[in-house]
Amino acid sequence: MEKESIVFNSRIPKRYKHQILGEGTCGNCYLTKDGDVYKEMKDSARDLYYPIKDIVGVESDLIAFPKTIVYYKRVSKEGFRGYLMNPFNGMCLCKISDQIDFERFIIFISILENEIQRVSEEGISLFDISDVNMLYDEISGLKLIDPDLYEKDLHTSKSICYENNMIEFFNAIMKYIFMSDSVYFDDERIDDLYRYCGYIGKLKPSEFLYEFLEYVNKNSATNVKTLSNFRNNGRNYYKIG
Repeated sequence: MEKESIVFNSRIPKRYKHQILGEGTCGNCYLTKDGDVYKEMKDSARDLYYPIKDIVGVESDLIAFPKTIVYYKRVSKEGFRGYLMNPFNGMCLCKISDQIDFERFIIFISILENEIQRVSEEGISLFDISDVNMLYDEISGLKLIDPDLYEKDLHTSKSICYENNMIEFFNAIMKYIFMSDSVYFDDERIDDLYRYCGYIGKLKPSEFLYEFLEYVNKNSATNVKTLSNFRNNGRNYYKIG
Protein backbone atom coordinates (compact mmCIF):
# COMPACT_ATOMS: atom_id res chain seq x y z
CA MET A 1 0.00 0.00 0.00
CA GLU A 2 1.34 3.45 -0.95
CA LYS A 3 2.15 5.97 1.75
CA GLU A 4 -0.21 8.94 1.55
CA SER A 5 2.53 11.35 2.63
CA ILE A 6 6.31 11.66 2.78
CA VAL A 7 7.96 14.31 4.95
CA PHE A 8 11.50 15.51 4.32
CA ASN A 9 13.34 17.51 6.96
CA SER A 10 15.77 18.94 4.46
CA ARG A 11 15.46 19.81 0.77
CA ILE A 12 13.76 17.42 -1.64
CA PRO A 13 16.30 14.71 -2.65
CA LYS A 14 17.97 14.91 -6.05
CA ARG A 15 16.62 11.46 -6.93
CA TYR A 16 13.16 13.06 -7.14
CA LYS A 17 14.38 15.24 -10.01
CA HIS A 18 16.21 12.64 -12.06
CA GLN A 19 14.76 13.87 -15.37
CA ILE A 20 12.47 16.78 -16.14
CA LEU A 21 9.34 15.79 -18.05
CA GLY A 22 7.58 19.11 -18.43
CA GLU A 23 7.05 22.61 -17.10
CA GLY A 24 3.63 24.05 -16.30
CA THR A 25 1.77 26.94 -14.72
CA CYS A 26 1.38 25.19 -11.37
CA GLY A 27 4.72 23.39 -11.27
CA ASN A 28 7.22 21.14 -12.97
CA CYS A 29 7.09 17.36 -13.47
CA TYR A 30 10.10 15.10 -13.04
CA LEU A 31 10.79 11.41 -13.48
CA THR A 32 12.26 10.08 -10.24
CA LYS A 33 15.02 7.46 -10.08
CA ASP A 34 12.37 5.05 -8.76
CA GLY A 35 10.30 5.53 -11.93
CA ASP A 36 7.52 7.64 -10.41
CA VAL A 37 6.47 11.10 -11.58
CA TYR A 38 7.11 13.90 -9.09
CA LYS A 39 5.14 17.14 -9.51
CA GLU A 40 6.83 19.97 -7.63
CA MET A 41 4.39 22.80 -7.07
CA LYS A 42 5.28 26.45 -7.44
CA ASP A 43 4.76 28.73 -4.43
CA SER A 44 1.95 30.49 -6.30
CA ALA A 45 0.06 27.17 -6.61
CA ARG A 46 0.21 26.04 -2.99
CA ASP A 47 -3.45 27.04 -2.51
CA LEU A 48 -4.31 23.90 -4.48
CA TYR A 49 -3.17 21.83 -1.51
CA TYR A 50 -6.59 20.94 -0.10
CA PRO A 51 -8.25 19.90 -3.40
CA ILE A 52 -5.16 17.83 -4.25
CA LYS A 53 -5.13 16.26 -0.80
CA ASP A 54 -8.78 15.20 -1.27
CA ILE A 55 -7.99 13.11 -4.36
CA VAL A 56 -4.88 11.32 -3.10
CA GLY A 57 -5.20 7.58 -3.55
CA VAL A 58 -7.91 7.58 -6.23
CA GLU A 59 -6.87 4.71 -8.48
CA SER A 60 -7.05 4.74 -12.27
CA ASP A 61 -5.08 3.22 -15.12
CA LEU A 62 -6.10 6.03 -17.48
CA ILE A 63 -6.36 9.17 -15.34
CA ALA A 64 -3.43 10.43 -13.29
CA PHE A 65 -4.08 11.02 -9.60
CA PRO A 66 -1.68 11.91 -6.77
CA LYS A 67 -0.68 8.83 -4.80
CA THR A 68 1.66 10.44 -2.25
CA ILE A 69 1.91 14.03 -1.00
CA VAL A 70 5.44 15.34 -0.47
CA TYR A 71 6.04 17.72 2.44
CA TYR A 72 8.91 19.74 3.82
CA LYS A 73 9.23 19.47 7.63
CA ARG A 74 5.51 19.19 8.40
CA VAL A 75 2.22 17.85 7.11
CA SER A 76 0.42 21.11 6.34
CA LYS A 77 -0.40 23.52 3.57
CA GLU A 78 2.77 25.43 4.46
CA GLY A 79 4.84 22.27 4.22
CA PHE A 80 3.26 21.09 0.96
CA ARG A 81 5.83 20.78 -1.82
CA GLY A 82 4.27 18.46 -4.36
CA TYR A 83 3.15 14.92 -5.00
CA LEU A 84 4.03 11.60 -6.64
CA MET A 85 2.04 9.92 -9.42
CA ASN A 86 2.35 6.71 -11.37
CA PRO A 87 3.94 7.18 -14.83
CA PHE A 88 1.95 6.76 -18.06
CA ASN A 89 3.25 5.73 -21.47
CA GLY A 90 2.50 7.97 -24.42
CA MET A 91 3.25 11.25 -26.16
CA CYS A 92 1.52 14.55 -25.51
CA LEU A 93 -1.54 14.60 -27.77
CA CYS A 94 -0.67 18.09 -28.98
CA LYS A 95 2.52 16.64 -30.54
CA ILE A 96 0.93 13.58 -32.16
CA SER A 97 1.08 13.22 -35.94
CA ASP A 98 -2.24 13.53 -37.75
CA GLN A 99 -1.42 10.24 -39.47
CA ILE A 100 -2.68 8.26 -36.48
CA ASP A 101 -5.32 5.58 -37.11
CA PHE A 102 -8.54 7.52 -36.60
CA GLU A 103 -10.90 4.65 -35.83
CA ARG A 104 -8.41 3.28 -33.32
CA PHE A 105 -8.24 6.74 -31.76
CA ILE A 106 -12.04 6.80 -31.37
CA ILE A 107 -11.95 3.38 -29.70
CA PHE A 108 -9.48 4.70 -27.14
CA ILE A 109 -11.64 7.79 -26.63
CA SER A 110 -14.58 5.51 -25.79
CA ILE A 111 -12.45 3.51 -23.32
CA LEU A 112 -11.41 6.72 -21.56
CA GLU A 113 -15.06 7.87 -21.50
CA ASN A 114 -15.92 4.76 -19.47
CA GLU A 115 -13.18 5.62 -17.00
CA ILE A 116 -14.40 9.22 -16.76
CA GLN A 117 -17.85 7.86 -15.95
CA ARG A 118 -16.37 5.64 -13.22
CA VAL A 119 -14.43 8.42 -11.48
CA SER A 120 -17.48 10.70 -11.82
CA GLU A 121 -19.30 8.16 -9.65
CA GLU A 122 -16.61 8.84 -7.03
CA GLY A 123 -17.48 12.54 -7.20
CA ILE A 124 -14.34 13.64 -9.04
CA SER A 125 -14.72 16.76 -11.19
CA LEU A 126 -12.14 16.95 -13.99
CA PHE A 127 -10.88 20.37 -15.03
CA ASP A 128 -8.13 21.67 -17.31
CA ILE A 129 -8.48 18.86 -19.85
CA SER A 130 -6.69 19.74 -23.10
CA ASP A 131 -4.46 18.16 -25.74
CA VAL A 132 -1.54 19.37 -23.61
CA ASN A 133 -2.83 17.35 -20.65
CA MET A 134 -3.50 14.13 -22.56
CA LEU A 135 -1.07 11.40 -23.56
CA TYR A 136 -1.64 9.05 -26.48
CA ASP A 137 -0.08 5.77 -27.48
CA GLU A 138 -1.51 3.49 -30.20
CA ILE A 139 -1.01 0.46 -27.94
CA SER A 140 -1.90 1.66 -24.45
CA GLY A 141 -4.37 4.34 -25.52
CA LEU A 142 -5.45 7.78 -24.30
CA LYS A 143 -4.81 9.09 -20.79
CA LEU A 144 -5.47 12.23 -18.78
CA ILE A 145 -2.60 13.78 -16.87
CA ASP A 146 -2.12 16.84 -14.64
CA PRO A 147 -4.74 16.53 -11.85
CA ASP A 148 -3.85 19.87 -10.18
CA LEU A 149 -7.32 21.35 -10.73
CA TYR A 150 -9.43 18.25 -10.10
CA GLU A 151 -11.93 18.49 -7.24
CA LYS A 152 -13.82 15.96 -5.18
CA ASP A 153 -17.48 16.34 -4.20
CA LEU A 154 -17.89 19.68 -5.94
CA HIS A 155 -21.39 18.54 -7.00
CA THR A 156 -23.92 16.80 -4.79
CA SER A 157 -25.34 15.04 -7.87
CA LYS A 158 -23.13 12.38 -9.48
CA SER A 159 -25.06 12.77 -12.74
CA ILE A 160 -24.23 16.49 -12.89
CA CYS A 161 -20.61 15.67 -12.11
CA TYR A 162 -20.53 13.17 -14.98
CA GLU A 163 -22.22 15.49 -17.48
CA ASN A 164 -19.85 18.34 -16.64
CA ASN A 165 -16.86 16.02 -16.99
CA MET A 166 -18.10 14.83 -20.37
CA ILE A 167 -18.56 18.42 -21.55
CA GLU A 168 -15.00 19.23 -20.45
CA PHE A 169 -13.64 16.15 -22.21
CA PHE A 170 -15.76 16.67 -25.33
CA ASN A 171 -14.62 20.25 -25.77
CA ALA A 172 -10.96 19.26 -25.41
CA ILE A 173 -11.21 16.38 -27.91
CA MET A 174 -13.17 18.41 -30.46
CA LYS A 175 -10.78 21.34 -30.24
CA TYR A 176 -7.91 18.95 -30.94
CA ILE A 177 -9.64 17.21 -33.85
CA PHE A 178 -11.20 20.27 -35.53
CA MET A 179 -8.46 22.69 -34.40
CA SER A 180 -11.08 25.21 -33.28
CA ASP A 181 -13.29 26.07 -30.30
CA SER A 182 -16.28 26.77 -32.53
CA VAL A 183 -17.56 24.45 -35.26
CA TYR A 184 -20.86 24.48 -37.19
CA PHE A 185 -22.02 21.54 -39.32
CA ASP A 186 -23.92 21.77 -42.60
CA ASP A 187 -26.14 18.81 -41.72
CA GLU A 188 -28.74 19.77 -39.10
CA ARG A 189 -28.78 16.34 -37.45
CA ILE A 190 -24.99 16.27 -37.09
CA ASP A 191 -24.98 19.82 -35.79
CA ASP A 192 -27.66 18.95 -33.20
CA LEU A 193 -25.63 15.95 -32.04
CA TYR A 194 -22.57 18.17 -31.64
CA ARG A 195 -24.48 20.69 -29.51
CA TYR A 196 -26.06 17.86 -27.50
CA CYS A 197 -22.58 16.68 -26.55
CA GLY A 198 -20.87 19.98 -25.98
CA TYR A 199 -23.55 21.92 -24.14
CA ILE A 200 -25.24 19.37 -21.88
CA GLY A 201 -22.97 16.32 -21.94
CA LYS A 202 -25.75 13.91 -22.88
CA LEU A 203 -23.86 12.28 -25.75
CA LYS A 204 -20.34 10.89 -25.60
CA PRO A 205 -17.62 12.30 -27.88
CA SER A 206 -16.98 8.86 -29.39
CA GLU A 207 -20.66 8.51 -30.30
CA PHE A 208 -20.62 11.84 -32.10
CA LEU A 209 -17.37 11.02 -33.90
CA TYR A 210 -18.68 7.67 -35.12
CA GLU A 211 -21.79 9.41 -36.47
CA PHE A 212 -19.84 12.14 -38.24
CA LEU A 213 -17.25 9.67 -39.56
CA GLU A 214 -20.04 7.60 -41.13
CA TYR A 215 -21.55 10.78 -42.60
CA VAL A 216 -18.19 11.83 -44.08
CA ASN A 217 -17.50 8.40 -45.57
CA LYS A 218 -20.97 8.19 -47.10
CA ASN A 219 -21.04 11.68 -48.59
CA SER A 220 -17.47 11.80 -49.84
CA ALA A 221 -17.45 8.20 -51.09
CA THR A 222 -14.25 7.54 -49.18
CA ASN A 223 -12.98 5.38 -46.35
CA VAL A 224 -11.27 7.56 -43.78
CA LYS A 225 -8.21 5.88 -42.26
CA THR A 226 -6.22 8.59 -40.52
CA LEU A 227 -6.92 11.76 -38.58
CA SER A 228 -5.49 13.66 -41.52
CA ASN A 229 -8.02 11.96 -43.87
CA PHE A 230 -10.81 12.85 -41.48
CA ARG A 231 -9.77 16.49 -41.27
CA ASN A 232 -9.35 16.84 -45.03
CA ASN A 233 -12.58 15.08 -46.04
CA GLY A 234 -14.69 16.31 -43.12
CA ARG A 235 -13.75 19.93 -43.78
CA ASN A 236 -16.27 19.95 -46.62
CA TYR A 237 -19.14 19.50 -44.16
CA TYR A 238 -18.47 22.00 -41.39
CA LYS A 239 -17.48 25.60 -40.87
CA ILE A 240 -15.26 27.21 -38.26
CA GLY A 241 -16.55 30.39 -36.71
